[in-house]
Amino acid sequence: MTTTTLDIFNLLVDAGIDAEKAKPLAKEILTRTEAVETLATKNDLLAFKADMYKALLIQTGALVTIFASLYAIFG
Repeated sequence: MTTTTLDIFNLLVDAGIDAEKAKPLAKEILTRTEAVETLATKNDLLAFKADMYKALLIQTGALVTIFASLYAIFG
């Protein structure tokens, strides 16, 4: 069963929150489907971290190559 804004609204009202206050709250709370589509998972973050380390290594290698070349030319 997917949670809808109306379900969330009803839960908030049943919990004792005024209907006028519950309406904007219900609209702002992510549904399970929205959360799956929007939020990053732990695996997503680990893959991103690995990609950043690869980029850092490539950038470091490029800088070392540039500095070595400059040293060879002007050293």
